[in-house]
Amino acid sequence: LQRLFTKMLLLAEVEAGVGQQDFVRLDVQQVLQEVLEYYAPLFEDRQVDLHLALQPGCHVLGDSHLLANALSNLFDNFLKYGARDGLRRIDIGLDVQDDSVQLRLRDHGQGVSEGMLHRLAEHFVRDPQHQQLPGHGLGLASVKAIVRLHHGEIRWRNGKPGLETWIRLPWSPPAP
Repeated sequence: LQRLFTKMLLLAEVEAGVGQQDFVRLDVQQVLQEVLEYYAPLFEDRQVDLHLALQPGCHVLGDSHLLANALSNLFDNFLKYGARDGLRRIDIGLDVQDDSVQLRLRDHGQGVSEGMLHRLAEHFVRDPQHQQLPGHGLGLASVKAIVRLHHGEIRWRNGKPGLETWIRLPWSPPAP
């Protein structure tokens, strides 16, 4: 109950724009690497095959703790839903395109039903095929709220196999 309440409070704060005034220029690759270091023991224990294609210079104005929280929610979902036939693989791409930082994550699991793709980030909504697994349907809502707070966009699509998450954030060029 405590964890649920904490998630709901964070979600409400992010959706209200709390903390946006504290944004600083940060390196998304560094935030991603720190989160991956945290998840490394879990990924190793579950024999996750991690494929990285990371471009340097992916800076945004933002809050590193919120972005780390969003990435953690995505990795938690991967660990719950991203395996298929014993294969646990996640592909992560990060680069700058058209003045945007693009982050792409793809697992090779079951994906979600086509009818659920547009509802993934709704509060308390979960794919019916995953109802037996723990969760409350707030993780992806939090991710979407954090991305929007950073003036970004997020979308999902089935990767056949797996689920692809695309996040686009405004690139922050170096100061002159």
